[in-house]
Amino acid sequence: MTETLPFLAGGGEAARMIRERDWTGHPLGAPETWPPELRTALSLVLNSPESMILAWGPELSFFFNETYFPLLGPRLPWAMGERFDKVWADGWDQAKPIIDEACAGRSTRFQDLPWTLDTDRGDAQTWWSFSYSRVLDAEGRVAGLFILTNETTERVKAERRQRDFEDALRAERDRAHDVLDNMGEAFALLGRDMHLVDINAEGLRMDGRSRDEIVGRPYREAYPDADPVLEAAYLEALAEAKPFTMEHAAQGEDGRVSWIDIRAYPVKDGLALFYRDITARRVQQERLEVSEALARENVDRVQIALAAGAIIGTWFWDLSNDRFTVDEAFARSFGLDPVIGRTGLSLTQIAATVHPDDKPGLQASPR
Repeated sequence: MTETLPFLAGGGEAARMIRERDWTGHPLGAPETWPPELRTALSLVLNSPESMILAWGPELSFFFNETYFPLLGPRLPWAMGERFDKVWADGWDQAKPIIDEACAGRSTRFQDLPWTLDTDRGDAQTWWSFSYSRVLDAEGRVAGLFILTNETTERVKAERRQRDFEDALRAERDRAHDVLDNMGEAFALLGRDMHLVDINAEGLRMDGRSRDEIVGRPYREAYPDADPVLEAAYLEALAEAKPFTMEHAAQGEDGRVSWIDIRAYPVKDGLALFYRDITARRVQQERLEVSEALARENVDRVQIALAAGAIIGTWFWDLSNDRFTVDEAFARSFGLDPVIGRTGLSLTQIAATVHPDDKPGLQASPR
């Protein structure tokens, strides 16, 4: 048969299936009798590197090339030369309107069309990309159909998995951003290329600009007046993958100095920055330090005066409880027991130590 069927040359296993099939009683008859149009069209299909089908005659007898084998699944052993509606019985209702359109001269192409079929993996939802175009005989009559087809199930599923992953990632980022936006301090993500990747609501509030004015811009462009010390610290943290903390003074356009507490942590995407305005705390701390220094200075002055004899002692009067506490120097100067002086005396006890000549003045003083 090989010598009498040269149009099957190059068809590989698909050509072997045609040769070995029993064509007795088939509407097309034996391959030796097939018309030239069928032989030419079939040779084109068999030698195509693409997955192709040829449906021929009124019964749409089904021919396919070797590239198409994986798409047939359990149909492969018997599909060659069978009726189209038998081979793809489970998809015929979907295929018939497309075939009718192609036979009417309206060629169609479909991309990733879903199709539920009985495959070698069992009944499954599949996706296909294919095109239908008619073949005319010498008299211009429809003789058959060329169908270029390719199963895209794995690609479609992969793309869907990727979309699902991206959706889940966006949802996770949104949840994370909600947390960042509702935290009590500012957050910014500085990329490894020193671009601003993200900033939360508190960061925008402290900055006074919109998100679009900051995110996506290089650090130097976003903060042209920033202290170079900060940039150097960020670059060092990125290079050495070491976190750091610092309290940094920044001068605003109005000349006022603000203190910012910064904590930087190297992460996969760059440098995570958490920061907050601690100006009020710093001002309070500085005032406390000044007050403590003044108190220490006054204590030193009192001690110096005591040592020099300029002060005979110190006392404290608790008006609400009418109690006097005095130091040891005061107690000894007025003949009081130092122990009682530390625990407290009443005004009457204190007045008893006053010289008679000074008592009228003491009684006249405001209480």
